[in-house]
Amino acid sequence: MGKPADLTAAQKAIIDTLKQEGKPADLTAAQKAITDTLKQEGKPADLTAAQKAITDTLKQEGKTGDLTAAQKAITDTLKQEGKPADLTAVQKAIIDTLKQEGKPADLTAVQKAITDTLKQEGKTGDLTAAQKAITDTLKQEGKPADLTAVQKAITDTLKQEGKPADLTAAQKAITDTLKQE
Repeated sequence: MGKPADLTAAQKAIIDTLKQEGKPADLTAAQKAITDTLKQEGKPADLTAAQKAITDTLKQEGKTGDLTAAQKAITDTLKQEGKPADLTAVQKAIIDTLKQEGKPADLTAVQKAITDTLKQEGKTGDLTAAQKAITDTLKQEGKPADLTAVQKAITDTLKQEGKPADLTAAQKAITDTLKQE
């Protein structure tokens, strides 16, 4: 089979093709082609490779890793694989994207992306899922679940949903977080 599919070369060729067609680099087309390339190699769509390629695509376009675009593309990749948007995979990919950008995992950005993912799935910001993902994020960063950060993120999530910060929901989520610890 020669070399495994060289994603950098593959996605560069895809972007160049799109540019010749007079279109800006279409992320949907780019990541579909990347997924197809991985499938031809007999591998399931490798999220790490896919989202690295997506981040590289955004950089070539003169944008730093645009989290909204990146996580939409990641969610689309999961859907193509016939899986529902797996929050653990999504937020891991988002954190990796932020690290590639030389930023520490920005909780505000992470939980916004998580909330957006839940909305794309037709759920309103599911607090249990959101705060679990936030707690997991903190753990990946080698910090114990920082309650201040967690409940700030939860309050922000509620605000994004157009609800006033519902203290009952917030403190229930915080209690659940402590139990997970």
